[in-house]
Amino acid sequence: MLKGYLQQFTNKLKMTSVYRELINNYFVLAFALLLFAIFINHWIAFPFVIIYCFYCYRQNKEVFFLILLILLVFIVHFLLIKVNYSFKEAGEVKGIIVAIEHKEKYNKLIVRDCYYKKIIYDYDFHPLKPGEKVYAKGMSLKASGQRIENGFNYCEYLHHQKIDQVLLSEEIVVIGNQFHLARISFALNQYLSHFPEKTQAFMKAIIIGDDSQFTEEFIKGMQTNGISHLFAVSGLHIGLLVIIIKKILDFFNLSNRTITSITIVFLAIYLIVTGFSASILRACLLYFGSLINKKGKFGLKSIDIISIVFILLLLFNPYYIYNLSFILSFLMAFIIILVSPLLKKYQNQWQILIISAIAVVITFPII
Repeated sequence: MLKGYLQQFTNKLKMTSVYRELINNYFVLAFALLLFAIFINHWIAFPFVIIYCFYCYRQNKEVFFLILLILLVFIVHFLLIKVNYSFKEAGEVKGIIVAIEHKEKYNKLIVRDCYYKKIIYDYDFHPLKPGEKVYAKGMSLKASGQRIENGFNYCEYLHHQKIDQVLLSEEIVVIGNQFHLARISFALNQYLSHFPEKTQAFMKAIIIGDDSQFTEEFIKGMQTNGISHLFAVSGLHIGLLVIIIKKILDFFNLSNRTITSITIVFLAIYLIVTGFSASILRACLLYFGSLINKKGKFGLKSIDIISIVFILLLLFNPYYIYNLSFILSFLMAFIIILVSPLLKKYQNQWQILIISAIAVVITFPII
């Protein structure tokens, strides 16, 4: 029954004029949203937004009104978060633990209370788990702004992360318990903790992107040598994971449908384990989008799929525009998709070298 309704919806969608206009042109919508996101933070981009919207209006009015709808949803969601946000300086916190970061001298608890999150610094190392509802009392920490002109602004960082309170705990009491997806990641983290100290530090960084056990000296060494990306969970992990899963399942002579289903389940679990990291989320959604495109015979190209994923993620969380992982992940993906067809005449090693060089030049200003 559901399959029949989906098929009817797909057929009706393919018959619309907007669908026919946007086929292989979804980047038009994504570029409009990108310009608007830049405009929100830099008013100098306003003329470019007007010029581009006027160009889209002249080309196709239906596409133009779709752009206006996307921009309206984006700005409304963005402003709702901005208007409702206020940093609290209270001496108590109540909420559900959604993440625990183990540090050398303390545990950093991320607690969610309704829409916003709070940070609790636990120097007593209470045996807590994600999903537990806690009540904490202690000293409220103030969020400092910019100490250096154009430097790091901790207040803005907390705002963009939707964190509205920071507490140095003196007492933590568990007042409830429920299952939370973060427990899967927590359980894996606990399992890796049984390995030798140096081994578990590398395993946690490579598998789940947790570099909290690296020493400051080692981190500085990585930054100096420019190898920090080797320990950053990214789309490369998804590519390798999909290849490994398919190779293993092919050995058992399973059908393509079964292999695809198992792969989707594994990717969903990996998303949970990595805490829905922006780069991993982008890679997984790109993979899922490719499967839907193939199954529904939508005829979309890679540039269309990644444009749709880009739009959906920004509409879901407008503050992704401040997430460096999100920016670099999509920028690299767009570069690879756009440049790869132009390099088919070159050998593989030359293609990799050219793409890498272009990526370094384009991402350097951001980094």
